[in-house]
Amino acid sequence: MSLLPSVVPTVSVSAPSPWWAQVNIALGFFLIAWVMVPIAYYTNLWEAQRFPILTADLFRTNGDDYPVLSVLDKGTISEEGYAKAGELRISTFFALTYGIGFAGLSSMITHTWLYHRHKLVAQWKQSRTQSEDIHHKLMQAYPE
Repeated sequence: MSLLPSVVPTVSVSAPSPWWAQVNIALGFFLIAWVMVPIAYYTNLWEAQRFPILTADLFRTNGDDYPVLSVLDKGTISEEGYAKAGELRISTFFALTYGIGFAGLSSMITHTWLYHRHKLVAQWKQSRTQSEDIHHKLMQAYPE
C-alpha cells in the first residue's frame, strides 16, 4: 500500500510534533491503514470490495464514479440530481478515518466536560467580573 497524495497530510501532520505525539500518530495510522482497513475490506464491510481500498474518489453503490456535477446546482444539492445519481459511497479507508475522527472529537469534548467543567465554569464566571485578565495586563508592556 503506497501513500497517495490524499493520505500524506494524515501522516505529515506529525512533523512539528514531539516524538511521543509522532509515535501516537504513527501507531494510529498503522492500526487504521494496516489492520482495520484490510479487515473491513476483505470481510466486505459496507460492500467495500466494489471500490478501491484507498482512494479519495466518490462512488455510486455499483462502484462507478459518482457524478458530482449532476448532483450540484449552483453550489447546492439538487434533489432531482441526487435521486438520479443515487447514494454516495466512499472508500473503506476514508469511511473509517472519518468515523474515528468524529469519535475522537466527540470523546475530547466529553472528556473536557467531565473532567474540567468546574474549572471552565469558574474561569468563565471570573472573567465576567474581572476587567482584565493576566495575559492582557502582561501584553500592555509591549507597544503595538
